[in-house]
Amino acid sequence: MNNPQLHATEPPSPPENLPPENSPPENPPPEHPMRPWTILGRLSRAVREQNWFAVALELGIVVLGVVIGFQVTAWGNERAARAEEQVLLRGLHADFVANRAKYDQTAAAYTLRIRQLR
Repeated sequence: MNNPQLHATEPPSPPENLPPENSPPENPPPEHPMRPWTILGRLSRAVREQNWFAVALELGIVVLGVVIGFQVTAWGNERAARAEEQVLLRGLHADFVANRAKYDQTAAAYTLRIRQLR
C-alpha cells in the first residue's frame, strides 16, 4: 500500500500545450495600431519622437481649423439674419404703405366733412 505516486511532493506538470510561466508569449499583442493618416496618429508619433515643432504645427492646424469653422458659422448666421431683416423690412414697408393709404382716405373724408359743415 505504499504507492510512491500518492506521496509525491512535486507539483503536477503543466499541460503540454501551455507555455511556461516566465516565457514571453509567441505572438505578442500589437501595442497601438499606427494611424499616420489621422491628426491624432501624427501628433502621438511626434510626441513620442519629441518633435516639438511638429507637435506645435499640428496643434496650430487644429486651432486654425476650429477658428475657421467658427468664422464660417458666424458668416452663415449673419447672412440668415440679414435675409430675415429684409423680409421684416419689406413687411414694414407694406404696412406703412397700407397705413398711409388709409390715413389719406380718412383725412380726405374728414376734410370733406369739415367743408360740408361750414
